[in-house]
Amino acid sequence: MAYPNYFPFKTKYLHATSTTSNTIISLAVPQRAKYITGFFATTPLQSQTAATNTCEVLVNGSVIVSSGTAVTTSTGNGSTQIPVTATSAIYLAQGDVLSTVLSSCVGGNMTYIVQEF
Repeated sequence: MAYPNYFPFKTKYLHATSTTSNTIISLAVPQRAKYITGFFATTPLQSQTAATNTCEVLVNGSVIVSSGTAVTTSTGNGSTQIPVTATSAIYLAQGDVLSTVLSSCVGGNMTYIVQEF
């Protein structure tokens, strides 16, 4: 008889969306997890080519992408990875708020990749 396997580490993709420019996209973390990375995609067919357009990722108001990452997507047909700039792992508790602050960016979709444990 085989016993069931329960893998304690599950990768989850958390999605948040905004339709307005220069806004904050946020969501609550449903389970304790380790933050892996994030991806930002502009709203389809909206031009986003200026190099000064940046987005930063925050956890409970503290920046984990310190300098901002330039969004270079043009016409909304791709995404930009927002990598973590912290030197140590970022652990999230249930109920922590993940936010993305857009500076001179059109609205879009943010996907946070976390590993629950």
